[in-house]
Amino acid sequence: MDSTQINYGLKDPMTFGLQRNKDQRQKGHPLEESERLYHANLEKNQMAELRSLQGLHAPLRLQMEKAAVSKVGHLPCITNRSNLLADVLSGRDETITFDDLYGQPEHFEGMTTAHNAIERHLGHL
Repeated sequence: MDSTQINYGLKDPMTFGLQRNKDQRQKGHPLEESERLYHANLEKNQMAELRSLQGLHAPLRLQMEKAAVSKVGHLPCITNRSNLLADVLSGRDETITFDDLYGQPEHFEGMTTAHNAIERHLGHL
Protein backbone atom coordinates (compact mmCIF):
# COMPACT_ATOMS: atom_id res chain seq x y z
CA MET A 1 0.00 0.00 0.00
CA ASP A 2 1.16 3.53 -0.79
CA SER A 3 2.59 5.40 2.19
CA THR A 4 0.39 8.42 1.44
CA GLN A 5 -2.82 6.42 1.83
CA ILE A 6 -4.35 5.29 5.10
CA ASN A 7 -7.07 2.69 5.63
CA TYR A 8 -9.58 2.11 2.82
CA GLY A 9 -7.50 3.98 0.23
CA LEU A 10 -8.17 7.46 1.58
CA LYS A 11 -5.54 10.19 1.46
CA ASP A 12 -4.08 11.30 4.77
CA PRO A 13 -5.94 14.51 5.75
CA MET A 14 -3.02 15.67 7.91
CA THR A 15 -0.73 15.66 4.86
CA PHE A 16 -3.06 16.63 2.01
CA GLY A 17 -5.74 18.64 3.84
CA LEU A 18 -9.49 18.21 3.83
CA GLN A 19 -11.22 18.19 0.46
CA ARG A 20 -14.87 17.96 -0.42
CA ASN A 21 -16.04 15.70 -3.23
CA LYS A 22 -18.54 18.39 -4.21
CA ASP A 23 -15.68 20.72 -5.17
CA GLN A 24 -14.31 18.15 -7.60
CA ARG A 25 -17.70 17.47 -9.27
CA GLN A 26 -19.27 20.91 -9.66
CA LYS A 27 -18.10 23.42 -12.20
CA GLY A 28 -19.14 26.58 -10.38
CA HIS A 29 -20.65 29.85 -11.50
CA PRO A 30 -20.61 30.72 -15.24
CA LEU A 31 -18.58 33.89 -14.59
CA GLU A 32 -15.94 31.95 -12.67
CA GLU A 33 -14.16 30.85 -15.85
CA SER A 34 -14.27 34.36 -17.27
CA GLU A 35 -12.74 35.77 -14.09
CA ARG A 36 -10.09 33.04 -14.03
CA LEU A 37 -9.05 33.91 -17.59
CA TYR A 38 -9.17 37.69 -17.02
CA HIS A 39 -5.41 38.17 -16.55
CA ALA A 40 -4.56 35.97 -19.55
CA ASN A 41 -6.96 37.91 -21.79
CA LEU A 42 -5.67 41.23 -20.46
CA GLU A 43 -2.06 40.20 -21.14
CA LYS A 44 -2.97 39.01 -24.63
CA ASN A 45 -4.58 42.37 -25.42
CA GLN A 46 -1.62 44.28 -23.98
CA MET A 47 0.81 42.26 -26.11
CA ALA A 48 -1.25 42.96 -29.23
CA GLU A 49 -1.31 46.68 -28.43
CA LEU A 50 2.41 46.70 -27.66
CA ARG A 51 3.14 44.97 -30.97
CA SER A 52 1.08 47.47 -32.93
CA LEU A 53 2.71 50.46 -31.20
CA GLN A 54 6.36 49.43 -30.87
CA GLY A 55 6.78 46.51 -33.25
CA LEU A 56 7.39 42.80 -32.86
CA HIS A 57 10.50 43.15 -30.68
CA ALA A 58 8.70 44.64 -27.65
CA PRO A 59 6.32 41.75 -26.83
CA LEU A 60 9.03 39.20 -27.61
CA ARG A 61 11.44 40.90 -25.23
CA LEU A 62 8.81 41.09 -22.51
CA GLN A 63 7.94 37.40 -22.93
CA MET A 64 11.64 36.50 -22.77
CA GLU A 65 12.06 38.47 -19.54
CA LYS A 66 8.97 36.83 -18.01
CA ALA A 67 10.28 33.38 -18.96
CA ALA A 68 13.64 34.13 -17.34
CA VAL A 69 11.96 35.40 -14.17
CA SER A 70 9.68 32.35 -13.90
CA LYS A 71 12.66 29.96 -13.83
CA VAL A 72 14.09 31.40 -10.61
CA GLY A 73 13.83 28.63 -8.03
CA HIS A 74 13.54 28.41 -4.28
CA LEU A 75 13.13 25.74 -1.63
CA PRO A 76 9.44 25.41 -0.74
CA CYS A 77 10.14 24.88 2.97
CA ILE A 78 12.40 27.91 3.51
CA THR A 79 10.62 30.79 1.88
CA ASN A 80 7.41 31.64 0.10
CA ARG A 81 7.66 32.61 -3.53
CA SER A 82 6.82 36.30 -3.82
CA ASN A 83 6.93 36.61 -7.64
CA LEU A 84 7.88 40.26 -7.26
CA LEU A 85 9.81 40.41 -10.54
CA ALA A 86 6.94 38.80 -12.46
CA ASP A 87 4.48 41.20 -10.84
CA VAL A 88 6.63 44.18 -11.85
CA LEU A 89 6.86 42.97 -15.46
CA SER A 90 3.11 42.38 -15.70
CA GLY A 91 2.11 45.55 -13.83
CA ARG A 92 0.36 43.69 -10.99
CA ASP A 93 2.56 45.43 -8.41
CA GLU A 94 0.50 48.60 -8.82
CA THR A 95 -2.78 47.10 -7.60
CA ILE A 96 -3.88 45.59 -4.30
CA THR A 97 -6.22 42.61 -4.59
CA PHE A 98 -7.71 40.05 -2.22
CA ASP A 99 -4.83 37.71 -3.06
CA ASP A 100 -2.44 40.22 -1.51
CA LEU A 101 -4.37 40.33 1.76
CA TYR A 102 -6.02 36.94 2.26
CA GLY A 103 -4.86 33.39 1.74
CA GLN A 104 -1.23 34.02 2.58
CA PRO A 105 0.64 30.80 3.46
CA GLU A 106 2.09 32.32 6.63
CA HIS A 107 -1.45 32.65 8.02
CA PHE A 108 -2.40 28.98 7.49
CA GLU A 109 -2.98 26.85 10.57
CA GLY A 110 -1.47 23.64 9.21
CA MET A 111 2.29 23.47 9.12
CA THR A 112 4.19 20.77 7.29
CA THR A 113 7.71 19.55 7.85
CA ALA A 114 10.49 20.64 5.54
CA HIS A 115 11.07 17.11 4.24
CA ASN A 116 7.40 16.63 3.32
CA ALA A 117 7.28 20.00 1.55
CA ILE A 118 10.34 19.22 -0.57
CA GLU A 119 9.19 15.66 -1.35
CA ARG A 120 5.75 16.92 -2.41
CA HIS A 121 7.40 19.60 -4.58
CA LEU A 122 9.60 16.98 -6.25
CA GLY A 123 6.64 14.64 -6.76
CA HIS A 124 7.74 11.88 -4.39
CA LEU A 125 4.60 12.07 -2.22
